[in-house]
Amino acid sequence: MLRDWCSWHEGYAEGTKLVKIVETGSGPGGMLYACGECRVERGLTPLVDEPPPGRARRGPPRTGPST
Repeated sequence: MLRDWCSWHEGYAEGTKLVKIVETGSGPGGMLYACGECRVERGLTPLVDEPPPGRARRGPPRTGPST
């Protein structure tokens, strides 16, 4: 597995995911990644796991057609 930088414990780790995008008025912004352990300890949710704005998470996604 690929080891990437974890912005929270400031070290390399496996399984890092994007958890925050830093936007600035001027100058470069940035992206913050967290490993699995830091996500659990700090209650961080990866951005790809967030529900769209205005929609509540209602459980696991469906994996097949409904009957």
